[in-house]
Amino acid sequence: MPKFLLTKCLTWEELSQEQRQKIIDRDRDILLDFTSAEDLIWDLSDAGREIADAGFLDPEIEFSYSCSQGDGACFDCSRFNWDLLLEDLDIPHKKFFIKYLEEGTNIDYGIRRPNASFAYHYSHERCRTFFIETQYGWPSRVCEIYEKVEKHIEAKRLDMSQEAFSMITKEIDWLRSDECLAEHLASYGWYFREDDLKVADDTKLIDMPM
Repeated sequence: MPKFLLTKCLTWEELSQEQRQKIIDRDRDILLDFTSAEDLIWDLSDAGREIADAGFLDPEIEFSYSCSQGDGACFDCSRFNWDLLLEDLDIPHKKFFIKYLEEGTNIDYGIRRPNASFAYHYSHERCRTFFIETQYGWPSRVCEIYEKVEKHIEAKRLDMSQEAFSMITKEIDWLRSDECLAEHLASYGWYFREDDLKVADDTKLIDMPM
């Protein structure tokens, strides 16, 4: 004779607080599983826009958040708004130096990996560096000013990398929080099996008299 197993299924609102907490702890990363790095950088945290608005116009950001020594964020960039990046730097003939950067006349610049092994394994702010390379034989005074420009922009790059990481991790922490998960789980309209708290196939649910 066949036997049947009947399992009560409950909505999120019908679950006890203890049952809800078990589901939240079990599915802590459920929202992250459906969230891409691009979503976190550009849509949810707005970290990408913050960097672009600072003058690094086309940032390509990478980050790591795994509670390890390599955690952090860094970015590559090929287009720069020099007026924004240097607006708070006091140097003589600023427009002249910006013009040379914009025209790329006998000068090289950009963001690159430093010559260090960690830069190829991690993603923190020290895994990139901003550089300016002037032509050999330029007057020392000109080279000194470009060195000042380089240090100024590098400091901004470091600050923006750290700020971006803070914004991204804040969003990740929110997506993993009890409050956020409870809000989303309540909105899905799911039924949960009372025995193992797994999501039930609602096409197989039937109403039973209590």
